[in-house]
This record gives sequence, structure tokens and C-alpha cells, in this order.
Amino acid sequence: MKNVDDFVRDWPWVWPKTLHGQLKFYNDYNRLINHNLSEKQGYIKLLSDESIDSNYQLSFKEQWELYSIINNLIRKNFANSDNPTYLGIDLINLRQRLESVYKDVHDYERVKSELKAYKNETRKILTEYISFDTFYSDYPNDRCIYRHYFVRLEDELKCMCCGATTKDYPLSKEELDFLTLCADYQGILLKEASLDDLPLLQVIMERQDYYRRFRIPIDSVDEDIEDIEDYLTEAEEQCIEDESDFFELKQQIRKAHLLDSDLQTYDRGDLKVRDLKYLSYEKPNELLSEIEKDMKIIEETDSKFKDLMLEECKTTKYEILIESGAHIPTLLKQAQSEDDIVALTKAYYNMFNKRFKEPSLDCITASPEINNRILQMKIGR
Repeated sequence: MKNVDDFVRDWPWVWPKTLHGQLKFYNDYNRLINHNLSEKQGYIKLLSDESIDSNYQLSFKEQWELYSIINNLIRKNFANSDNPTYLGIDLINLRQRLESVYKDVHDYERVKSELKAYKNETRKILTEYISFDTFYSDYPNDRCIYRHYFVRLEDELKCMCCGATTKDYPLSKEELDFLTLCADYQGILLKEASLDDLPLLQVIMERQDYYRRFRIPIDSVDEDIEDIEDYLTEAEEQCIEDESDFFELKQQIRKAHLLDSDLQTYDRGDLKVRDLKYLSYEKPNELLSEIEKDMKIIEETDSKFKDLMLEECKTTKYEILIESGAHIPTLLKQAQSEDDIVALTKAYYNMFNKRFKEPSLDCITASPEINNRILQMKIGR
């Protein structure tokens, strides 16, 4: 088994150097954050108090307003001054005096400052101190130059591109959950995906890889001093394209789940689903009727291509149904024979490819059976 501490960056300022130590620090900081949040809520409640003291004492809200005026004056007008004054008044000294006289103001400022510091430390742990670079040497893959495509399964974190897996490391469940959280914060976790979605992911990624073949290879740009600007520009563009591919994977998984559901509405805010009834104005029933007639004629022939022609007719029939907005999981459930399932799979894949070329119709399913069949068909070819 490999060393779990390889996930901790070997930078001089990163301490502790162990995964267990980083996890402990993260948990400790979270406890401090929760404590400070509780304290902060108490002060926020005090700030909402509009009552006026009958003894002419400043309320906490008034104390804080006075402190804020001085603090903002220093920050906006005297940011670069070591000794800011206003009308001859030493503002730094006045601010310190207010903090010493009004303990609640001092404590509220302390709570906010500590809260910011603790949150910053947890962010560093999740996004900087923990790294998955250890996978690069063991799992070389062109897609993973800039990012991994992790999916969290029951007992592992696995990259769908290079196959890198945390199973090679003796991780506890808490440590695995921690690494999953780090991957999420680093923007390399497909948290929408489950085990059943793996075939769909492979289908989408193979399609993306097809288009990646048309990119200019980054190593084709000469790395001499004259071409360094072109090299960096090309590298940046490919990094952006990789991010776009990753975003598309996340969106397509969500869309497949939505379209596979039994819901009749597909409104999910930022998730846009295009027209599901592409043929709604082209009389799909008439087209299906024509297909049925053609199939009857073919069945009465003795052509050696009879089976192939029937399969093409069935495939076309399912394409019409899909373009008419039919629910793909329902079509699969209603398929009466192996030939029907094969035709449905081919029809769906044709529509899936059409979406890449002419994205006028949303057609995607997370059905493991259909997507596994597509992968088997591609291997067979």
C-alpha cells in the first residue's frame, strides 16, 4: 500500500506533513469557526436592538456605529499613512481607546478577525495543502494534465480519465471523506455522479475525446524564447477547454437525471433543457405509420438483407419517438425483444451524436443498460 501522507504537499511552509495532521487541523479550525459563529450571532442580535438607554449610555449598536465611522475613515482616506489624523485627532489612538473602553466592540472585532483567519486556514488546507499530484506519475493521461475527473464511489475516490484511485492507500472513511471534500473544493469532483452513471460518463468522455483530437498538441509548439508567448497562450486555451469539458460533464449528468425522472417539468434554474418534442409539428404519427408499412413489406421479402433492413426501420422508429419527446427509460421498459433494445440503443446514440453536431434537441439518459450497450458496440467495432 502507498503512503497516505503523499496527499500532503511537500512545501516548506506546510505543516503538519501528515494527512492525519492536516485532517486534525481542519477539524480543529471548524470547531473554532462554529464557536466564533455562535459568538458573532450574539453580537448581531445586539446590533438589532433599537432601544435607547434611559441613562444616556451608548448602546452596543451606537458604540459599533461610532467605531465603524472611525475605522472607515482610516481605511478609506489614510490607508497608506502611518499616523492618520483628522482635524488634529490621532485616529489610530482614538480607535484603540474605543476598543479599550467598549469591551463588546473589542470582542466583536476580535471574533470577526478570528473567524476570517480560521476560514482562510481551512480554505488553504482544502485547496492548497492537500494535493492529488501523487497520481500523475502512476497514472499518466493527457486529459489529467490540468485536472482529474474524480467520482466518489462507496469506498474510493476514482478519476474517470486516468483511473487513479484512493484504493491504493490505506485510508479511513473519515480520511476518504476529507479527500473527497478537498477534491470538491478544488473543482475536480463530479459530485453529481454515482456508480450507475459511470457508463454515461464514459460515453460522454469518449465523445469529448473525439473532438480533442482536433486540438493543436501543446508539445507541437516550440518552447524556444521566440515562441514562448504562443506556447503559453495555447496552454491557457487548452486549460480553459478542459474546464469547459469538465463543466459539460457535470451539466450532462444533471440533465440525464432530470430527463430520466418521471417529472413533467424540467425547470431547474441554471439547468437549461431544450425542446424535448423536436417533431411535435411534423406529425410523428404519420411518420411512424410509414415505418410500420415499410416493415410489413420487408417482412414479406426474401432478401438476404431482411434482418438488417428491419433493424434500420426499428432504429428509425425509435429515433422518431425520441425526437417526439418519448421518455427513454419507459421506451426501454416497453421494449419487447433484444432486437428492440438494440434498435433503441442505436437510435439513442444517433440522437446523442446529433446533439453534439446540432444541439437543437436535448437527448441524454443515464440508463446503465443503454450506455453499457453503446460502449460494447463501440468496442465491437
